[in-house]
Amino acid sequence: MSTNFGSKPWTASLESNNILHDCIERGWRLSQNIDLRSTTECNILQVVNVCLACEIRDCSWRWAIDPRAVVRPFAYLRDPLFLLCGGLYALNRWALKPILNAHFLQFWFNDLLLIPCALPAVLWIQRSLHLRKRDLPPSFGEIAAHLIVWSVLFEAVGPHFFRRATGDWLDVVAYAAGALLGLVWWHRERFSQWFAP
Repeated sequence: MSTNFGSKPWTASLESNNILHDCIERGWRLSQNIDLRSTTECNILQVVNVCLACEIRDCSWRWAIDPRAVVRPFAYLRDPLFLLCGGLYALNRWALKPILNAHFLQFWFNDLLLIPCALPAVLWIQRSLHLRKRDLPPSFGEIAAHLIVWSVLFEAVGPHFFRRATGDWLDVVAYAAGALLGLVWWHRERFSQWFAP
């Protein structure tokens, strides 16, 4: 069976198992539903159920775009969380820390903002250098890898090379909390699907 993605015809079959991923990445929209009676084809399409809603009707699968789960291209330096956290970092760094003696603001607040502030910029550089191939939101693997590398670099390696640097496991907790915040925000469509009635 064939369907139309924009102006380009595709066939829903084993040989075209990247159809729907390409549809998401290039911003194409389904102009009609895909009715599949093949279990194999249904299994292929299940891997992209983040952006598709599935219903069973008359022993056939009916897939259609779910407006609650649209995967938008990652905005990188225009991402709202990146902009908000960058502003909060500047506010805390130059306005709050000099006048307030709160331990959280002094020691851990900026650490909380590490992943939301730094990861979009790093991924933008990787995308500019063609090291990152897609403009999808940061994956769990990307977030976790940068969290681990930066935790080791800043808390284990850094104190051996910089006198003012100190290793603190609470910093790692703050990094992880910021990473969780970023994960939830960047994949909010998926999480909203999980908790939707």
